[in-house]
Amino acid sequence: ASSPLHDVEGPRVSVVVIAREGGPLAADCLAAIDRQRWPLELIVVDLSGTVRQVPRGGTLLRLPGLTEAEAIGRGLAKATGHAVALVGDEDLWLPGTLHALGTALFADPDRAAVVGDRVLVDGRGEWPLAYHPAPRVPSDRGVEVVLGCGGCLRGRSLVRRDVLLALGDPRVELGEAALPDLFVQVGRAGLVETLPLPVVRTRADDGKVPDQHVEQLRQLVDRRLADETTDPGNPWVALVTSRVASLSLMSVHIERNLKMLTSSLLKPWRFCRKNTGPLLSSLMAMAA
Repeated sequence: ASSPLHDVEGPRVSVVVIAREGGPLAADCLAAIDRQRWPLELIVVDLSGTVRQVPRGGTLLRLPGLTEAEAIGRGLAKATGHAVALVGDEDLWLPGTLHALGTALFADPDRAAVVGDRVLVDGRGEWPLAYHPAPRVPSDRGVEVVLGCGGCLRGRSLVRRDVLLALGDPRVELGEAALPDLFVQVGRAGLVETLPLPVVRTRADDGKVPDQHVEQLRQLVDRRLADETTDPGNPWVALVTSRVASLSLMSVHIERNLKMLTSSLLKPWRFCRKNTGPLLSSLMAMAA
């Protein structure tokens, strides 16, 4: 299928594909990227050893056995574009994805990243299972955007390369948590704009929503709070603190309402217990 959009002039974008499954899955992903009309360089890190060809004269790095964090580091080291898009081979870009992301990102020099909506589809990429919108919040609340996306902006975002270079290499020591941690740092580095339109279809096995980042994010929250609770101006700390305060206030309301309900339920019982003795005495006197 051909894109209805014409070739455009714009800052070149580096698209880094982490091919974990390879085979037909990666081929479909690369074909969707090849249909984009925005200037791009394509870098494929093949962890499966099954990718045979990369379109547009892209770079193919066959590195089976690496972790995802290590693969991201290798791919970013090869990137030379003004911005970087990290993509998994389960992602299928829609026609015009780079038009939307690139136009929004480069329209404002203060924007660190742009994020669009995700459509979860079946393994064949045909049947929609769920719609995952990016949080509709102001662009200065980048960490909240990342957390609202489950910690992973892969496939649905475009990030300025100079922002990634300032962050350094992904934190390989975190293992599989490196990817959400990388995006959290991007969220803290500058404005993160969200686009209210779908930009990617992500294929899921057996119709299940990927949730592998939930436990990783919980660990990252603990790590951040342990390191940076002395900085109340930190947006990460402010976000978590506000959530904890909301939960604490909610628990106070629940406890108060339970006490009121318990008191209301016990009033009839206390009345009966208090008056049963005199009432029985009166009845026995009348019977005598």
